[in-house]
Amino acid sequence: MQKVRVCLKRGLSATNTSHFVQKARSFSSHVTLYKEGCCANGKDLMEVLDLDVRCDDHVMVMTDGEDEEASIGALKALISGKSDL
Repeated sequence: MQKVRVCLKRGLSATNTSHFVQKARSFSSHVTLYKEGCCANGKDLMEVLDLDVRCDDHVMVMTDGEDEEASIGALKALISGKSDL
């Protein structure tokens, strides 16, 4: 599990969340996103949107599975603005 600061101008808006979920689904690992005591399945669009993640929020990303290192690296880069959406 790793803490990440969200650096996307619109946070995880509908479009950005869609990109996040698509990226999460490209891995076999389970993905869980946490914000302020709430959690969401990182592969479920509505659950991630319900977290209402905004720019400068801090979230925790947890991955579990055979490609967990690759998945957490890619997802962290995406929400920290270090990867193209």
